[in-house]
Amino acid sequence: MTKLNSKSLSLTQRRRAIYSGLYPYIQGDELLKAMCIWQQQYSSLPSFAIVNFVTEILEDTLLAPKRASIHLSITSSLMLGEDNLAPDPLEDMYDYLVRTNGKEKANLVLAKAKQEAVNLKVFDSRADTCKVYEMVIDLLLKEVAAQSIQAAKEIEMSIVNKFKELEVDEETLKSIRKWLKDSTVLQITLDVNKLRDSLNAAYVTSCNWVGPSRTDKIMNSVIESVENHKISQSFSPRELL
Repeated sequence: MTKLNSKSLSLTQRRRAIYSGLYPYIQGDELLKAMCIWQQQYSSLPSFAIVNFVTEILEDTLLAPKRASIHLSITSSLMLGEDNLAPDPLEDMYDYLVRTNGKEKANLVLAKAKQEAVNLKVFDSRADTCKVYEMVIDLLLKEVAAQSIQAAKEIEMSIVNKFKELEVDEETLKSIRKWLKDSTVLQITLDVNKLRDSLNAAYVTSCNWVGPSRTDKIMNSVIESVENHKISQSFSPRELL
């Protein structure tokens, strides 16, 4: 089970978490109405704005005294593993808005959300190679940084430079840089050969900075860790070596 990091959640993941946190207290159209308020007014705001969202949707309701409990329920949901979250309520929200405000209003309010949901489906269906690659590099950088922060930075540079050498498009390079800099989810789709080449570049750089013996120990540990993750059932990290 992968736990969510509230600092790097996608809009869809946050919506699922908000819905999951509210569901024990609110159901039906009232829940969908609350979700539409969050989507339109709070989804682009920092997570601390949730307290204002909860205050707004509970104002003048019988649930107002439970505001603190509901706020805690939502913040807890934001830290749950994705497998424990409710399905995305976006389509139900859309149907609710069509019924209550008309199709034009529904499209206006949820346009951005629906587009991101489409993008996320593409992302979720990306090759497992990319997901495994992300885990391998993240763990490699963490282990190397424990030895030398500068070495980890050099590895990051070598990864970017290798992708440049492989003539990866600028938008993908931008996503890779953001991932390495901010520890966000790596939202790219690349063939396994490019991923393998970049991992090899990272390996060589690590050997130059912390030594071949230490690098081999780190890589063995990283590969074993990723192999214990369920995603390795679809694609073995050893295929990147």
